Amino acid sequence: MNVEQFVPALALFTKQYLQQNPNHPYGDNISQYTDERGVMYLCDAYNTIIAHASGRVLDVGSGIGIAKLIDPYIHTANLPSNKYFSQGPANYFSEVEELFNLEKDYICRDCARHRRWIETDHTFDSIILHRFLPWDNTVTNNTLFNIFTEIDRLLNLGGVLLYTPISTDKLYTSNWLQLSTGMHTFKITKRQLYDTIQTYKVL
Repeated sequence: MNVEQFVPALALFTKQYLQQNPNHPYGDNISQYTDERGVMYLCDAYNTIIAHASGRVLDVGSGIGIAKLIDPYIHTANLPSNKYFSQGPANYFSEVEELFNLEKDYICRDCARHRRWIETDHTFDSIILHRFLPWDNTVTNNTLFNIFTEIDRLLNLGGVLLYTPISTDKLYTSNWLQLSTGMHTFKITKRQLYDTIQTYKVL
């Protein structure tokens, strides 16, 4: 399935999912995927980001699996499947993964609670964090420390992090290369990642 087929099929599935789950606690978040133009914009952003990736690539918090749709060789990490949750966004994302054959390679845990929150010891040349924490200025320095140390653990020497935070609050971005994606997307080297970790380590 290509992007042009995926986008309307996802919108239709999401509308039906919300009709069947009208009181879903994360319905407002899920409803964004009924907007075909918004999803196409997200696909375009992923295309731009993937163009800056090379080697073995991992997309963390992969959501609806756009990176794997664009390039099936990209590895993905996402929330656990339905069997771990009685309700919540994991149900929706797991159903999207299964329906469109975009199933994740690795499981993610809560980065605010776990130091090793990505369940793999494989390493990668490029790691993508797209539309990721912080959501706003309420995120703690400890969570940011956990995010960056875990990415550093999985990133090969000479590798890069391609990072699009929802908010740049609490982030020190002046030394990061900003990419043109229409969002705050940064290309961060392993050395810059190390410097970032030290910043949050001393706060």
